[in-house]
Amino acid sequence: MRVLGIDTTSKQGSLAWIEEGETPVTVSFEGGQKHSLHLFGAVERLLRERNRSLAEIDLFGVATGPGSFTGIRVGLAAVKGWAETLQKPVAGISVLEAMVALGNPPTPWAVPVVNGGRGELYVAFFRSLAAGSRFQMEGEATVISDEDFPARLREKFSRQDDATLLTRADQDLGATLNRIGCEGFLRQEIRRPLAPAVAALAAEGVEGRRVGPAEELRAFYIRRPDAELHWKED
Repeated sequence: MRVLGIDTTSKQGSLAWIEEGETPVTVSFEGGQKHSLHLFGAVERLLRERNRSLAEIDLFGVATGPGSFTGIRVGLAAVKGWAETLQKPVAGISVLEAMVALGNPPTPWAVPVVNGGRGELYVAFFRSLAAGSRFQMEGEATVISDEDFPARLREKFSRQDDATLLTRADQDLGATLNRIGCEGFLRQEIRRPLAPAVAALAAEGVEGRRVGPAEELRAFYIRRPDAELHWKED
């Protein structure tokens, strides 16, 4: 199976190509607020390096968020367009799940933390039932004020070394976590591109039945964008 994974949810975009029997290839690009200008060129470079075409892709995997509203929409729109045109399946992968897959911490709990702006954090709680077993999310991802986050951690964990807080390097949340009182918890900063994890999780989703047609793909915003909220108010 040939899988193309795409992440445009942060300033650094990334692509990953995985194919059975071949070395995975990752391409990173600085998109910022202009992912739409850089994504297609990056895909073209990746396909040229693999000597492949879009038509040869068996499955698209795309990061659905949380992250930049603009970036999420660019990635999902591109994948939907390609998948619908080529009649290929897609798998939407949350950024939080991809972070846990890349980090794979040694603690029984993994807590991915994403900056939500406005003094808020996007968080989720993933648990591994045994050493070496896969992490599974418990409950739902949520948005919480950074000031309330330490209390939520204390409610959840009786021991600080039961959980690892995972953050993205490009968000530099270390100072924020120190300020609000999370110094005692283990931390892991994800510095690698997310696209390889997105592609791998998409491939695993074939067996887990998380793969579907392009029209079923949904963004993972947690909090709706301002434009939508204001439109509803009007």
